[in-house]
Amino acid sequence: MSSQPTHILDVLARASECESFVRLLTPRGEHETTFRTLWHLSSLMKRAFEASAPAGRIAGILTPAEEIIAGFVGCLRAGRDFVSLPLPGRGQDPSQYALQIQQIVAQSGAVAVLMEAAYAAEFRGVLATTNCPLLVAERLAESAPAGRGRDWNPGELIQFSSGTTGTPKGVRLSGAAVAACVEGLLSAFRTGEHGPEVFCSWIPLSHDMGLIGGLLTTWAGAQICPHRYIGISPELFVARPSLWLQTCSEDAATVTTAPTFAYQIASRQLPRGPRLALGKLRAAIVGAEPIAQDTLRAFASAASEHGFRETALCPAYGLAEATLAVSMVPPAEPWSTRTVSVDGQTASYVSCGRI
Repeated sequence: MSSQPTHILDVLARASECESFVRLLTPRGEHETTFRTLWHLSSLMKRAFEASAPAGRIAGILTPAEEIIAGFVGCLRAGRDFVSLPLPGRGQDPSQYALQIQQIVAQSGAVAVLMEAAYAAEFRGVLATTNCPLLVAERLAESAPAGRGRDWNPGELIQFSSGTTGTPKGVRLSGAAVAACVEGLLSAFRTGEHGPEVFCSWIPLSHDMGLIGGLLTTWAGAQICPHRYIGISPELFVARPSLWLQTCSEDAATVTTAPTFAYQIASRQLPRGPRLALGKLRAAIVGAEPIAQDTLRAFASAASEHGFRETALCPAYGLAEATLAVSMVPPAEPWSTRTVSVDGQTASYVSCGRI
């Protein structure tokens, strides 16, 4: 007799009782908390949604802020679907970004938009034509009534494909699918075989690579061994890209993830920067963009002077329609290339590993 699939909320609830540490770096400063604290705060946010938010799907921009992370989890716990809105793309025209947000809100049927107070003033104009009220996460948390609240069937995550060139298209990801993806990633990372894990990345939480592959996988991994999560605001990375690997060095990160362009930037900056300690990094996932072998070689060469081992590079492939991860080169295995011929054109491509 088959058991009921595990929902991601069940995984997070269990993991919240385990040892963990969360550090959030934003333009407004640093904040330290734990996954246990975030889970308790999500109970507060759950009651706030029940009492103060319109009935229906909630859209939101996920950022490395305690109330926003707890708001996302609390939204699901309140039985609401959560629609993840993207941050502006690199070089994206403001009017195009506003149109993108308006299209996603309209397509998803969202009835309100959640974000942290720091972005509220900027986004009021973007939302002006959507008839969606803006929910400020910090104010919503303060409005939560006392008590336990109702028990609901959990909501689900609606993730829109990244890199979409036309009208954005969303995928409703079941909590069971997210849980299965997270458990698969923990297995692929070989979590627990090497002692405590430290995950550090600047990937936006609005992106499935940052939310599912980073935050939720690290949170769930606390069940297996002590975990630390360091989330860097993407704005800080854009302003100072070197902060990413400097933080990995300072916090002895064991796992990180970034798109190809970030490794390309790092390969140019590392030779000019201070000495780092990257020897603890056992998994540096590369994905979200086409992966160039020249970039991998350049980064491995530059980072080797800082203790990094090339076998830590883990080229990977994923997409929102598959919840996130599809394939990855496991940590400690060398990455490789494959020569492929298409329409008479032969080229060498980086392998993204096993399914």
